[in-house]
Amino acid sequence: MKMIPRSTEMVEVIGKADPADRNDLYTQMGLHLVYNPSEREAVVEARPNMHQIACPRGDLNPHAP
Repeated sequence: MKMIPRSTEMVEVIGKADPADRNDLYTQMGLHLVYNPSEREAVVEARPNMHQIACPRGDLNPHAP
């Protein structure tokens, strides 16, 4: 259920973003777009980052290097 509100928020962010900043937004969201001007179509692949760089609860293993 949380994906729908987040997706809506992402669409709003992209819509309001400066066109020069959109590539960075797409990358951060895990989106890969290829535009084919002769066909006037865009192919979009979603590759969301499903893991966190840091544990949101902090370091749970104080003995880790």
